[in-house]
Amino acid sequence: CLIAQANYTDLPRDWWLASGLETERADDELRCSKAFYRHKWLGDYLETVENSIIESEWFDACIDAHLKLGFEAIGQEKIAYDPADMGDAKALGHMHGSVVIDVQQKTDGNIDTGTIWALEYTALTKPDVFIWDSDGIGGGLLSQINIALAGKKIDIVPFKGQNTAEDPYAIYGEPDSTDKSRGKSNKEQFFNMRAQMYIRLRDRIFRTYLAVTRGKYYDPEDMISFSSSIKDLNALRSELCRIPRNPKSARVKILSKAEMKAPPLNLASPNMADAVMMLMRNVKVEDVPEEFEIEDFNGHTGSWMS
Repeated sequence: CLIAQANYTDLPRDWWLASGLETERADDELRCSKAFYRHKWLGDYLETVENSIIESEWFDACIDAHLKLGFEAIGQEKIAYDPADMGDAKALGHMHGSVVIDVQQKTDGNIDTGTIWALEYTALTKPDVFIWDSDGIGGGLLSQINIALAGKKIDIVPFKGQNTAEDPYAIYGEPDSTDKSRGKSNKEQFFNMRAQMYIRLRDRIFRTYLAVTRGKYYDPEDMISFSSSIKDLNALRSELCRIPRNPKSARVKILSKAEMKAPPLNLASPNMADAVMMLMRNVKVEDVPEEFEIEDFNGHTGSWMS
């Protein structure tokens, strides 16, 4: 099988100019997204879907953005796990500070083997926080997670995407604006926490895109970087650039996995994208008591907690 790709760039220049299409092409290059332009004029696959919240060129700017912009992977370390049963992929995301250092998926096995896989990864890497999707199929995993991570000094945080937005009465501000006086509250802006976290992820990706491509400055805590060492980086890119907003909802609402799977979209479940989305959850880690030995005035030693 021989596949040959031919584009307008392969035509003799005078033939192309005589076609009358150069004005349209130049206008599209200026006004359209890079993904749509390359689809229309260069034959690339269109990676985005209608009403998707993240552009592919935004994501591309975030690959190794910490190296491009000179910030480090420091601060809180989190792992998020998106469980699934037979026939669907399980996924986990690992983030240190503003750097997503790993995203993995497990395409075989059931929810039990998937959860063991995620918990073994977590026990090995020892993050500050373990988050899992506790809506639906993940609702019965708390005991298994508590037993597996007992004594590991890891905060265990359930994620309920259908809950009301985090900090419901705080004002949401657009990513490239410091004026929040006309903004709506999170409760008014977002249908649920899942929508809020996806838009928080979108905003961080967009800020990073502006910082990398236009030289704008943002606090690294408000940006995001995806390590180029992520094995399934291309699959993650595809999932994130195909997360659509529901255009019929007055508040920001992301289509559910069931709606994405149904015609006409026919999209696979975005498990890796959901794992990264859950990493956007703000988690305040409480002080974990530490055990140490102390000697009293009589020379006796014992274990104490502080």
